[in-house]
Amino acid sequence: MRSPQDPSTARKRVAIIYHSAAGGTRIVAQLLGELLCTDHDVRVAHVYEAGAIEEAEHADFVVLCYPTNFLRPSPSMQEFIRRLSPSCRGKRAYLVTTYELYAENSLRACALLLRTRGMIVRGSAAIRAPGTDLTCVLPDWLCTWLYRFERRFPRRLRSIAREVAALARGRGRERLPRLKWYTPAAQALQRGFLDGFFDWRDRIRILPERCTDCGACISRCFRGAWAREGNAICHHPELCELCTRCVHQCARNAIVLSYALRDNKRLTARHYAGLRARAQKALLLAERPREAS
Repeated sequence: MRSPQDPSTARKRVAIIYHSAAGGTRIVAQLLGELLCTDHDVRVAHVYEAGAIEEAEHADFVVLCYPTNFLRPSPSMQEFIRRLSPSCRGKRAYLVTTYELYAENSLRACALLLRTRGMIVRGSAAIRAPGTDLTCVLPDWLCTWLYRFERRFPRRLRSIAREVAALARGRGRERLPRLKWYTPAAQALQRGFLDGFFDWRDRIRILPERCTDCGACISRCFRGAWAREGNAICHHPELCELCTRCVHQCARNAIVLSYALRDNKRLTARHYAGLRARAQKALLLAERPREAS
């Protein structure tokens, strides 16, 4: 029998730090936490949550979950990494990114940024998730697949959880994500379209005929891009990362990127709750032992 002090069996403190726009990456982080908590002491925190930095600094192993924004790690996750203290030097990490079409070299860019903080990336994974920005600029009937996770989502989660559990116990060298073969084409797309699409944050506006002045857009924006100025609610694009959280979470669908698509289906909290419930059900069914035939 192995000793309880054997590193290969000891429970580790795992911090899952995530950034999420409308809610897809939050589901990934929370479900990973549920899968890992049987073997490790797991803490799940949002990058803007009080104490998130301390959780990352005190953990034995760190999992960072974030959405890929325009082929790059989300600005909020990049800013979180830059705030990490030198005490994180040598700490091991695992990266999980969610994406709409493809993640390109987002994982590699995040790993290189962590390297500047002295952290070691041991592994990485990408999961296709609901598309928060494309669903604001494409008709919902044309992109129904952007409202759900990839088909094998529960299986991917279990695979990632097993890998993280093993890496948290062991040691090893850095595993920097490789450059994708389609990088030149993706970079051309970045310069020719996506960089310009990011400027659509200047187009975010409120439809006055729908707005009830509830202030939810102000309270739910982590970056302070929405503010009340006098009797009006104003948007400050220079603070916005175009996560479109405000568009999807407005109760009256009063915030839009395109007036023509003002009635597009939103990625609401209720919609994400349904996606999470289905994933949890699939994970529970997979854990049940097969009945003897």
